[in-house]
Amino acid sequence: MHKKRIRASIVFLSLSMLTFIGISGYLIYNTYKLELNKFDLASTPIVSASFFNAEMNYQPFRFFAEDFDKLIENKESISNEQYQEMIYRLKEAFIFYSKTDSVIREKLLEKGMDIEMDVAISLAKITSHETNTYQYSEDAKRLGEILLFGKANLIETGNYKSFSKWVGKYYMEIRMYYEYKNIAQYILNKIKWFIAGLVLATFFFAAIFTFTIRTIIRQKKLADIKNDFINNMTHELNTPISTIKISGQNLKKDEIKSAPGKVEEIAEVLLRQNKRLEKIVSGVMKLSVHSKQEDFQVQQTNFKDFLSELIRDFSATNPDVNIQQNLTDENLTVNIDPFHMGSAILNILDNAVKYSGKDKKIMISTEHGRQKLILKIRDFGIGLAKAHQSFIFDKFYRIPKGNIHAVKGLGLGLYIVKQIVDTHGGKIKVDSKAEKGSTFIIEIPL
Repeated sequence: MHKKRIRASIVFLSLSMLTFIGISGYLIYNTYKLELNKFDLASTPIVSASFFNAEMNYQPFRFFAEDFDKLIENKESISNEQYQEMIYRLKEAFIFYSKTDSVIREKLLEKGMDIEMDVAISLAKITSHETNTYQYSEDAKRLGEILLFGKANLIETGNYKSFSKWVGKYYMEIRMYYEYKNIAQYILNKIKWFIAGLVLATFFFAAIFTFTIRTIIRQKKLADIKNDFINNMTHELNTPISTIKISGQNLKKDEIKSAPGKVEEIAEVLLRQNKRLEKIVSGVMKLSVHSKQEDFQVQQTNFKDFLSELIRDFSATNPDVNIQQNLTDENLTVNIDPFHMGSAILNILDNAVKYSGKDKKIMISTEHGRQKLILKIRDFGIGLAKAHQSFIFDKFYRIPKGNIHAVKGLGLGLYIVKQIVDTHGGKIKVDSKAEKGSTFIIEIPL
């Protein structure tokens, strides 16, 4: 899949996901506001009726009329004792309003609205038809808006409803401030299943989005691996095929036919190129062989002797490689298939040589861990960037370097190594830094 198409697909899917989340949030917000408005429409008549229908006690006004007159005429003329007495009489007059919150609560419950509220009852204005109007003000030092019942802070922050009426010769404005407790939680609880459905749909959509993105990236990676494999295979096959073709054409020439030495030389070339082709085909065929446990012949093996023999054989064919050993536990035996495990280790050693510079140096060591043998093979070559380390054991994976084929291969070696180690019940991992070399660590259970 083309890179631009992949990028466009990811951008489109990301915008779709963000759009879906935005629409979901918008729906939740508007549903919340709608439910809040419905609650206000249903509760407001109940609150109003409970407040306006509350009865009054007129007796205090009959026995305390002179003090009210003084208050209206000159608020500074009454003493503190008279003021406190006046507040007491006012509370007696509006005693039935002290239970307004309980009345409203009962009425709301009857309508299925299980919510509590805070209430404050205050006296905001007193007027008389015989005198000028006097209104309590918020900045009055002694006689501001008089709190009769409830919480004083609601006078500053709460909603309020008020009614005005004549009590004898006095015209009074009574206010009720109110505020619902945990109104947001109450409304959210009303729409919790709607929210849960949207959240579930969002998670479902996000899962599909993540799966789709991962599939696209995986398909891109597989396509890149396939293209790399085809390019590598074409490159690997092209050289022996071309050489065989040219050698065959040379054998037809009369001057070659008359020179036995030349014929023998060309025959050697043909044999070498034929072996190379066999090696390429064998590498592909090993994919099925090394993934079948029944093809393994596991036996108890002295691991130090087994490894020392491998190193001797490898050194004989690679005399320019400096191999340093630190092999412990001379009598330690492990259950392995010597042929397949030997192939895996030789493959790692071959890679160490391939990816080393002029100074070809390899360090091989063993450790006896808890219920396992740990084999470490370290080189000092070009190393691996962290981005590639989780992929090097994948089938056909080769570190992308454009169309450069400085190091031959089909990307099967480390995949086969992992198959062999896995079949033995072991683990393999790599510890590497770019330009600092790599250490392959094999754990074999005891």
